[in-house]
Amino acid sequence: MSDIMTTEHAFKPGTLGDAERNAESERQAAKWEAAARERQAERERIAHFHSVTVTTLVDDEGTEDEYRRVDRVKFTCTAAAEAECRTYPKHCGCEAFEWNEARTHDIAGHPRTSGNDCWMQDWFDSEGAVYVGADEDDRRDDYVPAIDRTGLIIVAFSDEWIEWDWFTPKLTDSETESETT
Repeated sequence: MSDIMTTEHAFKPGTLGDAERNAESERQAAKWEAAARERQAERERIAHFHSVTVTTLVDDEGTEDEYRRVDRVKFTCTAAAEAECRTYPKHCGCEAFEWNEARTHDIAGHPRTSGNDCWMQDWFDSEGAVYVGADEDDRRDDYVPAIDRTGLIIVAFSDEWIEWDWFTPKLTDSETESETT
């Protein structure tokens, strides 16, 4: 038997050639990129309602051993009662849920309820919120650096915890032009 593929084999219906595989791969990559952009846009949209205040204390003040440590990380949500972050099945005890197609109940049948506390609050209260900024402090379990700061945050759910970073709005083209002139 020869190592040369026959025309029948190369063009067999239902098989993809290199060009088709590459095109499908590019379509899939574009789809994933679009989904990632959509998730990022949603996180940025809700960032305008979620902030953190980090307060610090100075220990051994006035000595060579003086250092600053995080005293408190306080999360605040200013979203309306009917906002997505305050709307979930209230008494189901579920750690996660998925809405039915009509978005009236979760898929387990628990009714959608608005006016709850922001779902992120418990993560910050139980120290399940992990800071992922470039200036993270690996001496702390939550990686929050010992710097007094207040600001809007961006949050992402990561399997068994949430990750957060300070939100820095992107400049629009007109804002960028006015800064350079």
